[in-house]
Amino acid sequence: MAARKWSAADQTVYEAIAAGLRLAHANDGWVGNTGVPTEKAVTPVMTVSLSAGVFRIADTDYTSAGQDVTINTAHATLPRQDLISMGTSGTATYTVGTAAAAPSATVLYPDPPDLPASEIPVALVEVAAGVTSILDARIVDIRSEIPDHDDLANVSANDHHNQSHDHSAAGDGTGVAPATLTIPNSASPAQTAEGSAVWDSDDDVLTIGTGAARKTLVDTTATQTLSGKTLTAPTIADFTNAQHDHGDADDGGAAVSSPPTSVVARVDVAESTASSTDTGYVDLATAGPAVTITTGTKALVTVGCRAYSATGAANTHMDFAVSGATTRAATNDTSVGFIQEASASAYLLASRTSLITGLTAGSNTFTAKYRHIAGSASTSQFHLREISVINLGS
Repeated sequence: MAARKWSAADQTVYEAIAAGLRLAHANDGWVGNTGVPTEKAVTPVMTVSLSAGVFRIADTDYTSAGQDVTINTAHATLPRQDLISMGTSGTATYTVGTAAAAPSATVLYPDPPDLPASEIPVALVEVAAGVTSILDARIVDIRSEIPDHDDLANVSANDHHNQSHDHSAAGDGTGVAPATLTIPNSASPAQTAEGSAVWDSDDDVLTIGTGAARKTLVDTTATQTLSGKTLTAPTIADFTNAQHDHGDADDGGAAVSSPPTSVVARVDVAESTASSTDTGYVDLATAGPAVTITTGTKALVTVGCRAYSATGAANTHMDFAVSGATTRAATNDTSVGFIQEASASAYLLASRTSLITGLTAGSNTFTAKYRHIAGSASTSQFHLREISVINLGS
């Protein structure tokens, strides 16, 4: 920064003005000692010369070429104070102050004009009454000098902190190399300061001070006892160690059981087997009844009907077949029916429930089937036919 060039009488006022202009642009300014304002080198005239410079406004760097700023003719009897500033165009802005009588015996120049928006200050110019040239003594250097991010070796931590930069390029602090953060460790952490971190080297967990005590962070692999936690929709892979009997709230609360799913179907039409000979299990003219249900590997299946045989010895059976996820044929092993040995007619109203295992879990269809094993030329008739299936899961 160039040396102070204002008169001692004006020092207090000028320092306040310069400090205010700099504060308004704390993160903006001139990179290094560039853009220096001086008197015209050859023959002093009403001109201020600026050296070439690099400056930063709103986190963007700009350049300005060396240039001269012509100062307006001085007032014949009154002093004034002009302002030179710089905007993003790189061309200096000259703002003429208002000529007025000296504010006091010790303050010799009136206040300068306001700094234009989005510009940074360069210099105040004291234009005394009737002067015809501007010398260095009348040029007040009010540039804010900021560090070049390409060379931060001598920049204080606070100054570096106040410079906006993203390390994306050389002008923004260059690349950031990954660093290792080492925190204090102790076999028995005892810190209490708010936010202080200490690694528990005995239990291999991180502890953080709370101001009065400390908290232990949850580890993803260590065995820890948690209390006062609410898990929202957790995925629990294994309940092997989850010992609870639902005796009270602490043991899972009362267990709520859901009834097994079940379906029932019925056909009330009385129909006979089509043949008087044994053709195995078949459908009647009106097939079924049948039910479709999603099961596990086990189910309770009940079939029932009113079976009738008019004459002659005969065996009359009703069972079921399974299709869908499972394929199962009807069989006498789970059928309901009767064996007629006399020649007189006979009927039976009955049902039978069987536990069926070995199903393939999924959608299964259970369909009633019928069988007539002839002892004569008679056929078997079935009425009030019904099938019920209860899923027992796996």
